[in-house]
Amino acid sequence: SCPEGKYTSGAAGASSSCVYCPAGKHVNLNHYPQGSTAELRNCQVCGAGAYSTGNDDTGACTSCPIGRHLPSGLNSAADHDTLSDCSLCQIGRFNANLGASACAECQIGTFSDSGTGYTSPDQCSICPSGRYRLTGVNSGTACSACSAGKYVVGGGGVLVFFFFFGAFGPPPKLPPPP
Repeated sequence: SCPEGKYTSGAAGASSSCVYCPAGKHVNLNHYPQGSTAELRNCQVCGAGAYSTGNDDTGACTSCPIGRHLPSGLNSAADHDTLSDCSLCQIGRFNANLGASACAECQIGTFSDSGTGYTSPDQCSICPSGRYRLTGVNSGTACSACSAGKYVVGGGGVLVFFFFFGAFGPPPKLPPPP
């Protein structure tokens, strides 16, 4: 029997030793019993949002830190073997969770036109007055100008007036700003 984080390297009845899974994989004993080698039988590639540098006494993968992600669909150990495989969130995106497979776009009414690796939606800036942004528009990197005769009160954060009233008639009369 091997200590936690290792598996038996040889075939049953053969001379063997306890070894770590290689980088990019974690111990998952007998996850594939028909595997042709002890490694294939006992080591599994880390999943989305995780990596392993190998030689880890826990035998587990490490979650990508906040502000980074590692997408699903990467099935090679080489795609999960270093922290650098966890990409920084792109401009206009953030990630506040460990082990993410994707970064979220800046929220409605906010944007980011510089900086990567954002860890909170609070790092995105509010669209300035007269400009707005919807989810999926400009990938979170810019705000759009209101069309002629339409406006957004207080910047991009208050989008309801632009959409509901802008599309179906004039906006309601609002008191002047203080």
